[in-house]
Amino acid sequence: MSWTNCPVCQGLISAQDTACRICRTPVAAPGPPAAPPGQVAAPPAPGPPVEPQTAGWAPPDPGPPPANPPGPAATQPYPGQAAPGPYPGPPPPNAAQQPIPPPPGWPQPTPQPAAPPPTATQPPWSPPTAPQPISPYPGQPYPGQPYPGQPSAGQPYPGQPYPGAPQPGAPYAGQASPGAPPPAWGPPPGPGAWAMPAGFGPPGWGPPAAPPPKKRGGVVAAVAITCVAVVLLSGFAVWRAQPTGPEHPDQWDSRVLEAVAFVEQDKAKPFLHPVYVDFLSDEEFRAVVETEPTSITDEDRVEADQQEAVLRALGLIEGDIDLLAEQETMTGSGTAALYDPVTQRVRVRGTELTPDIEGTVVHELTHAWQDQYFDLSRLQDFPTQEQASAFRMIAEGDAVMTENDWLETLTAEQRDTYDELSQAASDQAGDELADVPDVLVASFGAPYEFGQPFLVGLEAVEGPDYLDKAFAEPPATDEQIMRPEAYFSGETAVEVTAPDTEGRDVIEQDSSGALFWFFTLAERIDPLTALRAVDGWGGDQYAVYDRDGTICVASRLVGDSPTDTEALGDAVTEWAATLPDVTVDVTADHVDTRACDPGAEANFGYEGRSTTVIAYPVIRLLVWSQGVADGEDRDRAECYSDAFVDQITVEELDGPPLADDRLLALHRGAGAACPG
Repeated sequence: MSWTNCPVCQGLISAQDTACRICRTPVAAPGPPAAPPGQVAAPPAPGPPVEPQTAGWAPPDPGPPPANPPGPAATQPYPGQAAPGPYPGPPPPNAAQQPIPPPPGWPQPTPQPAAPPPTATQPPWSPPTAPQPISPYPGQPYPGQPYPGQPSAGQPYPGQPYPGAPQPGAPYAGQASPGAPPPAWGPPPGPGAWAMPAGFGPPGWGPPAAPPPKKRGGVVAAVAITCVAVVLLSGFAVWRAQPTGPEHPDQWDSRVLEAVAFVEQDKAKPFLHPVYVDFLSDEEFRAVVETEPTSITDEDRVEADQQEAVLRALGLIEGDIDLLAEQETMTGSGTAALYDPVTQRVRVRGTELTPDIEGTVVHELTHAWQDQYFDLSRLQDFPTQEQASAFRMIAEGDAVMTENDWLETLTAEQRDTYDELSQAASDQAGDELADVPDVLVASFGAPYEFGQPFLVGLEAVEGPDYLDKAFAEPPATDEQIMRPEAYFSGETAVEVTAPDTEGRDVIEQDSSGALFWFFTLAERIDPLTALRAVDGWGGDQYAVYDRDGTICVASRLVGDSPTDTEALGDAVTEWAATLPDVTVDVTADHVDTRACDPGAEANFGYEGRSTTVIAYPVIRLLVWSQGVADGEDRDRAECYSDAFVDQITVEELDGPPLADDRLLALHRGAGAACPG
């Protein structure tokens, strides 16, 4: 198939297109060949009627893939590629693409000023018979995926009730669409960045490179309309800077032209230049992302042992764990692909462009597109871990939304193939990741879980320029991600003095953040008690030190108010009572803790449930974002989402999908708590 460039916006145009997919500029049909001098040109031969272009985008048929896919050098020309320059802007909204109104009798969404045009036509709604989770797939977070036939991620579900929805007049019937990002942890790691944390430890560790190996059921599937599991994830990695700038190909690899065209159409802006896309065998991919054993220094091993001791002191792991080995397992088995903003290359695990790999390519090309407009390499320049992590949440959430939009273009047969291949990859990776500490797995999934719903809520509040705002002003703390109203109000962390280290030298010092404290408390106490406590988080500092051969971590927590500090103190005191060597000192203005490593032989009843309890803040965020997207008052949406999750039990999070009557009871309870 031949491709050319739009003369207006430089987007890709195939020979089958009648107009540019981005700016809708009509494509002039080629005329008949010119007649020789002195002769009259013959009239054009009649041809088949041209099908009018419909709203939305369907990928052209690329034909069978080549038997031996060419490398980056064997590419199809990218004619007329423009140098980076200003983009004339997206086309005006198409009336045929406007959201359909809510069913009669349901609350009408409040009109939003300058509401963004939807990216795809909304299908007529008909209620499913029961909530059926879809199969997991690479490159996606565990909650946050729409069911087949749902509107594209990032589009509101305008007033559509879900099975078990409350009676007409009740609030947005449990449809949770994507909405807010909690920073994963850690400063930008070294080689392998998002795939390979530079170290582990409490808040100072980088996000692990593997999603949860177990399936999620119950409430998340029923309430959030989400996928229930995931094992392979995609992302972007900030590698160490190269001595020279990255090279760009003159044209795109022919195998990714359709994915490139889709991303350009979905984002309504063209790429500024092509990037290399490397399709690698499993062995080649592991060689790229895994650390050479000879490069691990004695200092690396000492730091890993210290961070293992900190996690054990806080009750987040038990026994003797080789964190460096677990890091390699997560990196090699849990990563499907990555984009590196330094080299500006996409690396994909797989040499055949099957549907699951194509979805991963769309995800990674979205990161490449983000990098060209928002500069992902600045991740390394943020002054705090939380700011860098929040920035990553935005990038991953946006890539998930684009990939979900692409999924909506698949036929039923293509989707079945996609699900089968993804499930097989998920099962294989899940077996390899079964022994990875649960808190590390949950932390890696956090950007994908929270990023997408945060952006949906942000779009509803800010309008069409929401993505520009998100990248220009990313959330600065975990609290702003878990509680988006803190982001909108500009509430930042309070300054906290460093905790006492008993006169010992400090090994590491930083802020933990609200999400890490939620994981820590919820591992040992009631997760809803933990969630309510960290909702009052105002700021914190921790310091790791060596007490005569025993690694300890001292922490100081401050609440948003004296009442919040008291609630944090109560939760932390309850948590400390479950561990061998933790002391707590609660005052009127702060909570001090000191946790020391009990040793690898200590047995304190560790469960490993971070990948389960993370569903509480995720569901709450999903419900809030859907309410806001449906035009609900933000204060009521926040109240409703709080009241909704307050009724959910831990057993329901891991159980089968909820029955309609139970789901209805949850909505009625939330509606009664938040009348409006």
